[in-house]
Amino acid sequence: VMRNSLLNGLTPVQFLHRYWQKKPLLARASLPRFAPLITRRDLLDLARSPDAESRLIIRTGGRWQVTHGPFTRRDFAQLPTRNWTLLVQGVNHVLPQAQALLAQFAFMPYARLDDLMVSYAPPGGGVGPHFDSYDVFLLQGAGRRRWQIGSQRDLALVAQIIGLAAGTVGGDDLAVRLRQIRQRRVGVERRLSQALVGLA
Repeated sequence: VMRNSLLNGLTPVQFLHRYWQKKPLLARASLPRFAPLITRRDLLDLARSPDAESRLIIRTGGRWQVTHGPFTRRDFAQLPTRNWTLLVQGVNHVLPQAQALLAQFAFMPYARLDDLMVSYAPPGGGVGPHFDSYDVFLLQGAGRRRWQIGSQRDLALVAQIIGLAAGTVGGDDLAVRLRQIRQRRVGVERRLSQALVGLA
């Protein structure tokens, strides 16, 4: 039985059954030789490329504002000294060491792996309270950051708001469609989990 240090010594099957999409797993020092994949300067340079998907999130008081890249040197020169975050997606497509890191998560079904994102933030930086429509593995690189898990129980989308924003479907129709999508996804996840157990 192959145990994985990334998963606090759990096997991939144990992790998928006990934790995946159920509860968080904190794995301290899971990669003892882990070093930052890219310097701050190189990450800023990458965010200036039209080939990279990048975002800047700036917090002013209790509000967060997002701007999409590519960015310029002037954009970065005008940033405040604190309260902002730079996010760059798909770093594994440009850095071999990032792709090698992502490959360590090959125990996940391939369809569940998307890309490797790198973020940088000075003191006070963050992305604000949110929940994602996907699952993530978080690795703390250089520096320090306070990670918090929300206590929100109701993760339902407000269908009427989405319907109005889309301008194409009424709230009731959209709610039905979202419910169908959610049920199909649960079914697929259950079959995937059963298949993995069968392979173990």
